[in-house]
Amino acid sequence: MSDQPMNEIQDNAAPANPWLELRRLTSARIALGRTGTSLPTSAQLDFQAAHAQARDAVHLAFDHAAISAQLTEKGRETILLHSAAADRDSYLQR
Repeated sequence: MSDQPMNEIQDNAAPANPWLELRRLTSARIALGRTGTSLPTSAQLDFQAAHAQARDAVHLAFDHAAISAQLTEKGRETILLHSAAADRDSYLQR
């Protein structure tokens, strides 16, 4: 047993994680932790689910009228533009 008072032992504890404060301030995927050389399973599954949602959103039909109406309600002006791409697949793959 050591002759050190208990408070000195506590002062030598592992330092606080400096990323925790940043994680509180952003929704970015920072300081997710590690399991060996990989991400923890929950972080990996969360990322895969978010990626699938984003991929699905890209392939949904664009509803200009609905988005325009929502933006107009918020006082924003919209304009409709047309792509030089022949179709949606060409646009997404260029």
